[in-house]
Amino acid sequence: MRARRSGIVFFLLLAVAFMLFHTTEARAEDQRVYDEADLFSDSQKQDLEEKCHSYAQETGADLVILTVDDAQGKSSEAYADDFYDEGGFGFGEEATGAILLIDMDNRMIYISTCGEAIYYMTDARIEEVLNTMDKPMANEAYYRAADIFLEKTRAFLLKDPYARPTLKDRFMASLKRSPIYLVLSAIVAAISAMFIRRSEPYKNTVTFQTYQDEANFNIMQFDDILERENTTMHRIIHEERTGGGGGGGGSSTHISSGGVTHGGGGHHF
Repeated sequence: MRARRSGIVFFLLLAVAFMLFHTTEARAEDQRVYDEADLFSDSQKQDLEEKCHSYAQETGADLVILTVDDAQGKSSEAYADDFYDEGGFGFGEEATGAILLIDMDNRMIYISTCGEAIYYMTDARIEEVLNTMDKPMANEAYYRAADIFLEKTRAFLLKDPYARPTLKDRFMASLKRSPIYLVLSAIVAAISAMFIRRSEPYKNTVTFQTYQDEANFNIMQFDDILERENTTMHRIIHEERTGGGGGGGGSSTHISSGGVTHGGGGHHF
C-alpha cells in the first residue's frame, strides 16, 4: 500500500516538474528583453517586455532589447546581428524585426534590422532614433533610451516604407509585395496596344510623304572638305568623394556571420 502511495506521489511530482519545465521554456521563448548588463530595474524590464510584445503585434515586426557588459571581442554590429540570428527572432520567412543593443563594453548603442524592417527603418530613420537616444544615454538614463527606441521604431514601422527609399528599394519592394500589380499592368498594356493597332488613326499614320510634292522635289548634295585639324588637350581633375552608403533615402545593408542580410547603425556614448 505504501509502495503504491509512493508511486502516486512520485508520478505527481514528475508531472508538476514537467509542467514547470515547459512553462519556463515557453516564457524563455517569449522573452524579448535581455538585460545582461543589469541596467534596468525589475519594473522597467517588465514594462519594456510588455511594450515589445504589444508593438510587435501592432507592427508585424519582432522587437528585441539587449544589454551587455562583455561583447566577447565582437563589434557592436556583429554582436547584435549574431544574437538576433542565433536567438531565432523575427517574424515570417525573412525574420522581420529589429534589435537594440546597449553595449557597455564597446560603449555603443546599435540598432540592427532584418527582413521587411530594413525597408521601413532607413539609414535616416535609424539615425533619427539614435540622435534622440544620445542625451538619455549620456545621462545614464538607460530605460529612457530603450523606451525611445521602442516608441520611435514603432512609429516608423507604421509609416509608409516608401517614404524615403532609393529607386532600387522601391523596385525591389514592389516586386516582393505587389506582384499582382505587375501582372495586371502587363495585361492592361497588352489590351491597350491591341486596341491601338486596330484603330483607324493607327492605320492611317501620317508620314513625310504625305506632305512631299513629288513633281517639284529635288535632292541637292553638298560636300564638306576638311582643310586642317587642331586638337587641344585639357587635364580634368575629379574630386574624390567620401561618405557612407545609403544616404538619406535608402537602407545600407550588410551580411552577418550567419549569412543573413541586416540593416542598422550605431552611436558611441
